[in-house]
Amino acid sequence: MSEPPPDDQPPEETLDDLYDHAPCGYVTLDSRLRVVRINATLLSWLGVGKADVVGRKIQDVLTPAGRIFFETHVSPLLHREGVVWQVAIDLRCAEGRRLPVLTEWRRVDVEGRPVGTRIMLVDATDRRSYERDLVAARERAEESTRALKISEARLRDLNETLEARVAERTAALNQAHEQLRQHDCRSARLRGTGKNAGAEAARFCPEAAAQAGRRRRRSFGPGHGRPHRNHRRPAD
Repeated sequence: MSEPPPDDQPPEETLDDLYDHAPCGYVTLDSRLRVVRINATLLSWLGVGKADVVGRKIQDVLTPAGRIFFETHVSPLLHREGVVWQVAIDLRCAEGRRLPVLTEWRRVDVEGRPVGTRIMLVDATDRRSYERDLVAARERAEESTRALKISEARLRDLNETLEARVAERTAALNQAHEQLRQHDCRSARLRGTGKNAGAEAARFCPEAAAQAGRRRRRSFGPGHGRPHRNHRRPAD
């Protein structure tokens, strides 16, 4: 009498159990791409019964985009190479749901003649969600980068505008200062005939001071400040 299996050991499994309850989907197609066998795991993902799928073409369980991808990429590659690895495609489930899966396709040949195709499918919902999050994060980062570049460009424009305005204001102030200086010089020249001519001129501009000094020397003559040669001392 055989002993019962230990509690920590799984029960014996048949090939049908292994096929139907595998952690991935299995489907077998005939040479015309019609479903001839499908496991229970994939049926549960699709939300349909076996009678709803068997006999129909594999394209019927694909989304419109999935059918286009199958016809343009998977089918030609499968016909040419006999195997297609790591193909991401979407299944059309009951009630219009969409299930992203990662698939592997292998052609079955008998005596060099293709008689069918075996497909393994893995639920890629979490992976697709992760990829979408990555794409969204990348788009947000790119948008932030674009916004930063726009802000930097605007800041450069503002700085250039500010520098131009400061330069214009500085030039205007320098021009006003020069005009005021010239006005003060003219005023000093007009006032430069009095006894404070030198101080008045030197106060406002060197040119007026020099002109006032020259006028003052001319008014006193060349011998001012020295005794005249014809001057005689009075007799005792």
